[in-house]
Amino acid sequence: MPYIHKSIEIRTPRLIVGGTHSGVGKTLISCLLARLFRDLGLRVRMFKCGPDYIDPSYHECASGQMSLNLDHWMLGQDCLIESFAAACEGFDLAIIEGVMGLYDGVSADSNHGSAASLAELLDASILLVGDASGMARSFAALVHGFQTFAEQPERLIAVIANRVGSAGHLQLLKRALSDHPDLIIGGLCKQKTPAIPSRHLGLQWPEETNFDSQLQQGTEELAKLFSVEHLWQRLQQQSPLRQSLDFFRPSPVVPPSKPLKIGLMKDEVFRFYYPEQSQLLEELGAQIQLISSIEDNSLDDDIDGLIIPGGYPELFASELAANQSMLRSIQLAAKRGLPIYAECGGLIYLSQRLCLPSGTSFPMAGVLPLKITLRESLQALGYAEIVTDAPSIIGEAGMRFRCHQFRYSSYELLDSEPLAQIYKIKRRRSETEELEGFQPCDNVLATYYHTNWSANPSLASHFLQSCRRFRQKRPLASLDHEPATSRMQIP
Repeated sequence: MPYIHKSIEIRTPRLIVGGTHSGVGKTLISCLLARLFRDLGLRVRMFKCGPDYIDPSYHECASGQMSLNLDHWMLGQDCLIESFAAACEGFDLAIIEGVMGLYDGVSADSNHGSAASLAELLDASILLVGDASGMARSFAALVHGFQTFAEQPERLIAVIANRVGSAGHLQLLKRALSDHPDLIIGGLCKQKTPAIPSRHLGLQWPEETNFDSQLQQGTEELAKLFSVEHLWQRLQQQSPLRQSLDFFRPSPVVPPSKPLKIGLMKDEVFRFYYPEQSQLLEELGAQIQLISSIEDNSLDDDIDGLIIPGGYPELFASELAANQSMLRSIQLAAKRGLPIYAECGGLIYLSQRLCLPSGTSFPMAGVLPLKITLRESLQALGYAEIVTDAPSIIGEAGMRFRCHQFRYSSYELLDSEPLAQIYKIKRRRSETEELEGFQPCDNVLATYYHTNWSANPSLASHFLQSCRRFRQKRPLASLDHEPATSRMQIP
């Protein structure tokens, strides 16, 4: 697989919106800033630090543009910067929402993977969001601590005090920070702060929260205690970022004249998907066809592969179970050898049954001999490294890549015979090892772990090679033929 050497220069000003802690209002403030800058006539591109599928959907509402993830630990330095540079072309400003607190990353011993680390990597300025409710002079101590903890304190160019009581409260905060009186550039009153509701995997989707109208209200309130022009003047003083990069770019699997047709199940149920993966697949010779698990009755007969990303199947369990024609179509497609790759919610969809905390259970596709149970508490969270222990639709044995998981469900094997698990997994924080990566037959691979194929283009390339092999043998495939390695339970 060829390396590409590339020199880049990013002139777009870059702003990291970091927080003092999780829940401080980073998503809301980031979106309000994007909308205010748009009102100045600027084109704004937004990004999310770390693994997150929901916050970028709010960014899209605010900026009018697709938002991308910047995950240093998963992507690696050169891949991250190359992706960032390409996304910034033609834009006047890049706003990157941080993750957790400003210095929180993959380890308690370093900044690696944190918003502060990303600021250094992208040579970006930092705007700190702090919760000022119930504080006056103590807020100055908080800001001072965040500033002096940094290796380059000058990166912190502005602070927004969220949840202030009034304009007078904001003035008290500025007076308390007497050594840097211009650092606190604005605030948002807690009485006027829109609330974004959440559930077990994060925020609700924007269309569920009437977020567009909340944005309008929030920008009007923020503008009363904040000057976006003042912040823009500071950002324009930023120097360009120049880097020399080396990164993988696979050769196309098929010529553009004969694209592979890849089904992507992407709807209100399955939405946990990195959008840049579709671009990578298209560069490698794929044509993406979006599929709805609820509205569509079946898979098209001419698709060459199927990807089922994560999502919220537990919220739509009855609708998924009611669409028996689609479940049957997926069963038969797996039976005749269609390459199928599924992550987290997709794994749940391919299971035999989904059981909710209420005790109600619903039949799923039956490709995996598993019963999935949704729990009341978090079951797994964090980064991991994977090495494949056997060949699969994403490559030969020995494929190595990074991933993450965040789930409230657990699984139970419904068959007396072992189910092949081809992933050897080392969790990032605990250093414990486990087996996962369910392979009920040679053409199906399902996992609780999410990965970004943009960081691992060989995975995408191998998947399309599997799809090409399936296309070549398709005329010989029969729905009445079941491979000897299949473990599917088809009613």
